[in-house]
Amino acid sequence: MTLGENKKPSERKYGTTKYWISYAKRILDLKKPWLSEVKTAEYGLRTAARRRDRTAIVLLERLRNAKRYAKTYQTKPVPKEPNKHLPADLASLPGPPDSGRGKNVDPVLYRQCLQMFRDGATISAVAEYSGVGFNTLQGIRERHLNLIPNHKKRMATKLDYISEQCADSLIEDLENGRVDPKTKSIVMGISVEKASQIRGETQTIRHEHVKLSQESVEDLLNKLPKADVIEVKEQ
Repeated sequence: MTLGENKKPSERKYGTTKYWISYAKRILDLKKPWLSEVKTAEYGLRTAARRRDRTAIVLLERLRNAKRYAKTYQTKPVPKEPNKHLPADLASLPGPPDSGRGKNVDPVLYRQCLQMFRDGATISAVAEYSGVGFNTLQGIRERHLNLIPNHKKRMATKLDYISEQCADSLIEDLENGRVDPKTKSIVMGISVEKASQIRGETQTIRHEHVKLSQESVEDLLNKLPKADVIEVKEQ
């Protein structure tokens, strides 16, 4: 079939305004046309409608109304096949739902995202790793809150990671002779302490009692740097 670009106007059979008007009228005469036929007639009349053809404009309006009762093909949903090659560490995790956010995510990737949430990852971090949309990941996370550790456990996991990173960096700085690792050691100590507090772990506190004589106290005081004192005479 050709739309007649290579023919003379008098020889054209398809693609002319007259043809599409005739086609649209034939479709509209049907009691219940197919939706695909209605859309085809719409497409064919667009050029004529842009040229202000009154007949084409009227038919386009009728075609839009015909969409409400036109027939459509009812396709049956394809059941999702279980992934037979699912990694062992993900086999126990639930897969994507039949409806709602996350239904179109690959089953393996869905479980990987869920595993990252269980490990304490944020939505932004999971989105960057997986390429899954933020809203979809938010729905996945909300759907499986019972499988994700609570806020305190997630925070303790993150603080453990911070303390390990600071400890490794501190060792590297010391071995390479880099100066002033005080900041990292402070961060490491605080992270370890806070992680223990969040988990409710008891910390061992060491108390030492040191006896000092009066002479030793005076000796220590004398070794302290003396301040410069400026005497001001009263006038």
